[in-house]
Order: sequence, then structure tokens, then C-alpha cells
Amino acid sequence: MLVLPFVFTKFVTTFYHTFRTGLMRKIYLLSTLVLTAFFGKSSFAQDFSNKGKEFWLAYCYHVGMVNGGGTPAMTLYLTSDVTTTYNVEIYGVTSLASGTINANQVIPVNIPNSYFISTNGLTTGRTIRVTAVKPIVVYSFITRSQASAATLCLPTNVLGKEYYSSSFTQIANELNASSYITIIAVEDNTSVEITPTAPTTGGWAANSTNTVTLNKGEIYQVLGTTLGNNGVDLSGSKIRSVASASGGCKRIAVFSGTGKIAIGTPPAPPAFPGTCSGGSADNLYQQLYPVASWGKKFLTIPSSGRPYNLYRVMRSDPLSNVYVNGALIPAASFTNNYFQFYNNLSNLVESDIPISVAQYFPSANCPSNLPPPNDTYDPDMIVLNPVEQNINKVTLVSSPLTVAGTHHHHLHVIMRNGGTG
Repeated sequence: MLVLPFVFTKFVTTFYHTFRTGLMRKIYLLSTLVLTAFFGKSSFAQDFSNKGKEFWLAYCYHVGMVNGGGTPAMTLYLTSDVTTTYNVEIYGVTSLASGTINANQVIPVNIPNSYFISTNGLTTGRTIRVTAVKPIVVYSFITRSQASAATLCLPTNVLGKEYYSSSFTQIANELNASSYITIIAVEDNTSVEITPTAPTTGGWAANSTNTVTLNKGEIYQVLGTTLGNNGVDLSGSKIRSVASASGGCKRIAVFSGTGKIAIGTPPAPPAFPGTCSGGSADNLYQQLYPVASWGKKFLTIPSSGRPYNLYRVMRSDPLSNVYVNGALIPAASFTNNYFQFYNNLSNLVESDIPISVAQYFPSANCPSNLPPPNDTYDPDMIVLNPVEQNINKVTLVSSPLTVAGTHHHHLHVIMRNGGTG
């Protein structure tokens, strides 16, 4: 048997945390130990997981970087199941932190705001590189009081060469809340082809193909255009490394999300009467999984206390036959490479060609008049793991990066029929 290429924790096991303070704050997932699952020939020949010895990160766009109301803060959490040494640096510039991580210890590292990425285009001297002698796990938080998000981070050996961005319909309660894509080169002379699904602040037209060349540690960020508090949605944009005169395709790290967003109620079926525009807004921040890691079967769980969740199914091949709960989704139902649906059910999503599925959590009071604590939550986005990449053990840690108030924790677990836990 081959070892599964990716074993992530956000998906088959999902942990989220909400807490109150007038409106509401955040959903976070932290896991500090993941054991590998084994599968058959559809898996890669290498042993891949979210544990690794090198990680490349960026202080991605947040609306607080350009607006008033407080600047954001970036915090990394490092952990390992073995004792090892680590180093966090701004690549080629300075070391930020180094030391020893004891087995099962969690080490926080603050990233100075002088390294955030607030503009469209090329950025140098701000890339965050985390290294360790033995494998560690890294999580990244970008927070600003009541507008925060977090992502699990991927080691260099897990990175790929082709990605599709995930964000959401861009509606916010602040100006400049752009949808974004942030790309990091991990090798010199890396040519990256970017096809945005909507206009960018750098002047790229929707569906245009644009090529940039990056050296190791350089960042290219793409921001979607905005008009007032609204903006374009860059979801479905294609990012891929391409061969150049200096060599073949090279691995890249890609993040996507939005500087701030409210996720409201879609047009209401009978089960969800009424609509709302979103009672709270947060940034979205996820490191993307390469197309090579996608799967063919996904299971979803409705989040506790919320009347519904939204989902987007991303495809890389227009010939994909995608089924939701056994029903074939017409090809014409896909827009910018994704199909969107929502309900309050457990769902089975399948495809004959690998796909990606993201789950979205609505803003506070969407819909309105929910009893506490179900009226106290914030929007968020989690890219789900396929069934092929399930796990059998996970350790969860609740981040202290919260404001004062009542906190709620939720754990969702999917288990095989007859399984025990």
C-alpha cells in the first residue's frame, strides 16, 4: 500500500470555536498531532503530511492594513510530537525566533507588522520561512480584534504546481476589502501563470493570462478590485507554475481569501425563511492545496447551532461529473470553475475527476432572530479534506487569540459505520 499524500485535520475532523462580545468572533482549528492513513493505488508514492521541516508563509492581505480601526497581528503556532529545534526568519533578512520545541509543546511566534503584504504586485524581503531539524506542524493566525482568520500551513515537500483560489462573494462593512491571492516562490526563476476570474487592482482583466517570474522567497499578491464596501470575487482563479527557459515547472505556495467579508443568507428556500446581508464580517485566510492533492469523495457536516452552511465545489477539468447526494450537477451550473450550494444537511459530494470542496460559515444573525448562543458566530472558510485522506488521531488546541466574552467550542467527527472512538 502507498502512503496517503496529504493528511490534514480540518476536514473529516472539524473543530471550531466561537465566542461572544457584542457581535461575535471567530472560528479556529488547531491540531497538533496527525497520524497517517493508508490507502491504495490512487495515493502518491511519497509520504506527505502537514508535518514538515520547512514552511513558506506570507502575512497576507487584511483590510486593517490600509484602513483605520486597528492594525492586524500575525501569530504563528509551532508544535511537534518530538523534541526539536526551530527557526523562524524573514527569508534573507533577519531571524525572528529560534529555540527548542519540546514534544507536544505549542510555541507562539509573533510576526512584526512591518512584514505585512498590503499591495498588489511583487514584494521582496517579507517572506516568512520556518525551519526545524525534525518535523513540526505550523498554523498561522491573522487577527484584528473582531476580524480574524487562521490556516493550517503546508511544508515545502507538500507544495504543488497548480492551484485554484477560494474566496467568496465579496460583500463587507469596510472599504478596500479586496479578495486576494498570495503566491510565494520557493526556488529561483519560477515562472507563474495567473488567470484571474475578475479584474484586479493591478489592471489585469478577468480571464486574462498573466505571467510573472519570481526568485526564491519573492511574493506576488493579486488584489481584486472594489467599489465601496463591495468587490469582485477571485474564486476559481487559476495559478500554476510553468516551464521557462531556465527550467521546468517549480513548486509554489499559494494562499487566498479576502481582506474582510460578510457571508449572508442566499435566496431562501422554504427551510430558511428570510434573508440578511451579514451581521458580522471577518477576513478569510487559507493556504491552498494543490490540484494534485484533491480527491473524488467528500463528506460534510452541518455546523452546530447554525441554520445552514454554504459549500463550493471546485473543479479543474470541465469534463468532471460531479454529484451532490447522488444528483449529477449540470456542467452549466458551474461558474468560474465552481458550483455553490447550501443546506443544513450532511452531504456526500463525489466526482469522477478529483475536485476540491470548501465549507463556508455565515455571519452572525444570518438568518436573524436565532436564540443565543446560535446568534453569536462569524463568517469563515475551511477547505475540506476528501474521504481518501481521512485520519484516525488528532490533538486539538484552542488558541488564546480571542477577545473577552463567552466562548463556545464545537467538534465535528465523521466515523465509518460500525466504527468506535
